[in-house]
Amino acid sequence: MSQIKPFLNQNFEYLRSKAHQTGILYRDDLFPADDTSISLIRSNKKPYRIYWKRPHQIVDDPKFIVSDINPNDLVQGDTGNCWFLSALSALAMLPNFCQLVIPPNQTFEMGYAGIFHFRFWKFGEWVDVVIDDRLPVNERNELIYCHNAKNKNEFFGPLLEKAYAKLACCYEFLNSGDPTVAMTDLTGAVCETFSISRCLESTLRQQQLQMQHSKIPPHHEHNEKFIIYENDKIDDSLSDLEALWIVITNSYSMNSLMSVSMNNRKSSLLDANGHLPNGLIPNHSYSLIQAVEFKIRPTDVVKTRLIKLRNPQGDVDSWKGDWSRTSTLWHAVDAPTREIHKLKLNSNGEFYISFKDFVIQFEELDVAHVNLDAFASYSNTFNIAKTHWGQKQFYGSWHTIPKGSSSSSLASQSNPQSLETNPQYMLEINHTQPMSSLIVSLLQPYSARLRYENNGSFDNSFKPIKFNLYRVNDSTSNSLSNMYDHKSRFRKFRDDELMLIDKPFFLTQRDFTKRFALKSGIYVIVPCTIDRSIELNYLLRIFHDQMSCSYIRELDHY
Repeated sequence: MSQIKPFLNQNFEYLRSKAHQTGILYRDDLFPADDTSISLIRSNKKPYRIYWKRPHQIVDDPKFIVSDINPNDLVQGDTGNCWFLSALSALAMLPNFCQLVIPPNQTFEMGYAGIFHFRFWKFGEWVDVVIDDRLPVNERNELIYCHNAKNKNEFFGPLLEKAYAKLACCYEFLNSGDPTVAMTDLTGAVCETFSISRCLESTLRQQQLQMQHSKIPPHHEHNEKFIIYENDKIDDSLSDLEALWIVITNSYSMNSLMSVSMNNRKSSLLDANGHLPNGLIPNHSYSLIQAVEFKIRPTDVVKTRLIKLRNPQGDVDSWKGDWSRTSTLWHAVDAPTREIHKLKLNSNGEFYISFKDFVIQFEELDVAHVNLDAFASYSNTFNIAKTHWGQKQFYGSWHTIPKGSSSSSLASQSNPQSLETNPQYMLEINHTQPMSSLIVSLLQPYSARLRYENNGSFDNSFKPIKFNLYRVNDSTSNSLSNMYDHKSRFRKFRDDELMLIDKPFFLTQRDFTKRFALKSGIYVIVPCTIDRSIELNYLLRIFHDQMSCSYIRELDHY
């Protein structure tokens, strides 16, 4: 891991030492205990008075961590950051990352100075965020944001949330977000999103075709229970529910972080707290923390598939259907089976749901891969050998071209006629296997300014970005192979020298990631924005097979 950099040039050790020397508890002037840290939009101010207090002013015996780190005990407060807390809950499966994000040896006892720090992955590097421990409470002296539902004396959760709010500029900017953003910020992982609805639709369509072919009337039991979710950020490479189950189980076995959500439902279906009759909440993120398959009885032909989810709000009745806490189906599962498959609930917000109900109720699955083998583990159809992963990282930017200028460098449009004006990155795949794995991730930085200009809304807080993947024509490749050496400077390619392999839609999200199975050849990656008027920095991460990728380099003009 690269060196961890102090966020806003605030060095934790120096500031804590200074507080010890002066005997004055640390006060963070860069994230002050006032309304500007709550909200930057005047119309979005809280309707009640907010007080800022240190933990020992809230409880008698504050602890940073009680027993051990268990994000499952954390529940959501008065802000819509379920997307962050669901990612934090999933992080509990990764002790190494927990210790990285939540540094040890922080306490309210010996050496306490009112200062704490947490670490996040920010645009290609880990940063250390320093805060003081003044937290917002209401008139009843209750924490208004994240808190521990089981032990009110534990404060790592509220303090971690405060550090993340500082990273975002204010608590308000934690309201609404993308689970993949939080999962990446907590691990530096690469993420992808799958449409559960499309898998369900495809499976039902296949079943109906099979029934029609066998002259059996099609069964429409579930046809009205799902919504087709059209979203350009979705990875549509999964063909059916069996493929989806493989993605979930493989990702779970490799400690990938997972989150699921559903779309809006008719308001007439919701109760006063925004819950559906079955207990679920639309537009809400749930952590996916277990996938298990077992036989209830040894004689069963079909195995039961269960998904374990967690609601960050900590509701006891988060799910009221089959396999809920009070479901009679549990009576048929004996103690040894429960022990072998670890079928237990650790907090109020956790619940089991059958895979059958899961795919009907939820529309979108987000997966953050901290182990890149999980990315390729469900790509067996491409006949890909085991991958020895390497990573190459490039920082770049798109700049506008002055009107009438003859210069073509660093343009920001994807028009084929302007291909040479785009940033370009060339790589060579050279291997004996039929296919080689490649993962490409394009990120743009978080902008508090854009969110402020959108009145605090998460929508449209990112610019439309994407990348195109090209394969260099064979005739051009032959000439390049004779010219190449490590000191050569390569010009950018023209449109007539390349063959388009993948040209996705532009997406207004922070991270655009795709995986490929490529045969031998020379390829060019072209990051681009939707028009040339956008000026924006980007980070391009290329994850490749070290055994088959000969080189990766940025191209320029000469």
